[in-house]
Amino acid sequence: MLRSIALPLACAFVLIAHAQQMICSATVETVAQHKGEKVVFCGTPAEVYVTKKANGPVFLRFGDNYPDAYFTVVIFSEVACADREALATRLKGHALRVRGLVKPYKGRPEIILKRMADLEVE
Repeated sequence: MLRSIALPLACAFVLIAHAQQMICSATVETVAQHKGEKVVFCGTPAEVYVTKKANGPVFLRFGDNYPDAYFTVVIFSEVACADREALATRLKGHALRVRGLVKPYKGRPEIILKRMADLEVE
């Protein structure tokens, strides 16, 4: 009997732990308050920009377009690996979850994506 209770409880614990990791801890309105912290940022980018330079980064800009974006996620080509244009198409106009460390860059918050697993399309 104890065994029949333990398995469902263990499964429930794993699901709750996973769900807690996915809870948004920052939005475009609050991300500046989290500089120096690891967060799960949730929002829809106002702009997805692929630099023209070969192997250049992809910029996800939130709150407004460049140069007025309030918050930016930078995806360098080493992380993106795949076709950057296809990545931009996949992300544009979609709600995203981004896990990472918020750092200031030129007075505004940003996350530099370390791995694609830290970016999810909702």
